Amino acid sequence: MWTDDKFQPYPDPQKPGSTIMGQEVWATVHTDTACAIFESCKRIPFVSSVSAMGSPAGFLNFQGHNALNDAHQYISFNFSSDITKSLAFSDTLNDFPYDSLLTCDYKSSQSEIHNFTVLLL
Repeated sequence: MWTDDKFQPYPDPQKPGSTIMGQEVWATVHTDTACAIFESCKRIPFVSSVSAMGSPAGFLNFQGHNALNDAHQYISFNFSSDITKSLAFSDTLNDFPYDSLLTCDYKSSQSEIHNFTVLLL
């Protein structure tokens, strides 16, 4: 994951013609994880009614770009099938104390999962 250390102006998605200051963030997500997230959400009425969220990549980028208003971060996603270079819900590397990350509300004492820094709880 890469995060810019400066804020820059982006078009405000909620106020056409206005800008909002935000931080650029790039995250790499494993393709299977992107598909699993999309599959779990695609039947939600809001998701199914917005054509931009009609694919795993579209879904994550729509969510990330709309994070600008609340989080002041413009999050874009890259996708990879290399588990050592991407955020994944699978534990094929056996580097996580649980078998798989099946939920997003896990707690960990690990400082890294699949080479990504995580908040210690």
